[in-house]
Amino acid sequence: MKKVLLGLVIAVMMTGSGYALEFMDDCDYLKEQALGYVEGAHFNNRIIKTKQSMLSKPSENYDFSEIEELRKQELETIKEAHYFAVTWSALCD
Repeated sequence: MKKVLLGLVIAVMMTGSGYALEFMDDCDYLKEQALGYVEGAHFNNRIIKTKQSMLSKPSENYDFSEIEELRKQELETIKEAHYFAVTWSALCD
């Protein structure tokens, strides 16, 4: 209920002013950042899958810590995307 009331107050305050355009620029920024981090997580995931397929070959000798580090980076990237998406949803949706 608080979100609805806050949204109505903000909408009323923005009507008739140039602030609405600036607000939408902020919404676009949040959305683009979230999408960028999601693409980064997809990239990390493709690297992980490639390295894991290389591990399945018996002649290859890989360090598992590299894959674990990539998984940590992927998780951090997903967290960043989540933060931007939640902020976008609260303010712009």
